[in-house]
Amino acid sequence: MKDKTLIERPELLDPRKEKRPWALMRLLYLLLALVVIFLAGLLLVSALCLNVSVVGSSMEDTIPDGSQLYAEKYRGQADRGDVVVIDVTDLKAFHAGGNTVYIIKRLIAVEGDKIRIGDGKVYITYAGTDEEVPYPDVHANGETDARPQFFGGEIVREWTLKEGEIFVLGDNRTVSEDSRMVGPLERDRIIGVVYDWNFSPATGWDAFSSPFIKFYLDIIRVFS
Repeated sequence: MKDKTLIERPELLDPRKEKRPWALMRLLYLLLALVVIFLAGLLLVSALCLNVSVVGSSMEDTIPDGSQLYAEKYRGQADRGDVVVIDVTDLKAFHAGGNTVYIIKRLIAVEGDKIRIGDGKVYITYAGTDEEVPYPDVHANGETDARPQFFGGEIVREWTLKEGEIFVLGDNRTVSEDSRMVGPLERDRIIGVVYDWNFSPATGWDAFSSPFIKFYLDIIRVFS
């Protein structure tokens, strides 16, 4: 009689048990990737963008008092008509009192331009031209009058901008304290350019990017 050797069959592996650790690892990797993407986005937005709280009515009706604005940190590009954020901390005319003070105004003219105020309007002679034309002041709220200078009280009606200078006005011309009282400012004072989609529906890339920028800047504002 032949011996019968029993051959033990290996225990069948449960495929579900094999998959569980790998599924958990994939989930952890996914969560880690999302955290990294979130933090990278946070760093990128904080490096490129500003969240600005508006105090005062100098830009009404375009920007009401109490508004939260989103601006791109200034990198050398700002055009006539842009709404800009300007650092005037060291200017006594704006009552800084040792605190950091930013103002939000509309960029009207740049170096080489000539500005004249008369008859409640702004007139500009663009750099490289000889013809004076009315400034396309579609955002102005009220007439633009000349104002006494903060120091000395002299009323100035004309300015020719030198290299590196800008001329800014608030849209609410009846209350705004701006270049009419302090004269041209240095372009280097600009720290941000307010995104157009703060004022009108975003289109194209802005329509895609603006919700993410707002989300990240709101987080930065909450924890800052």
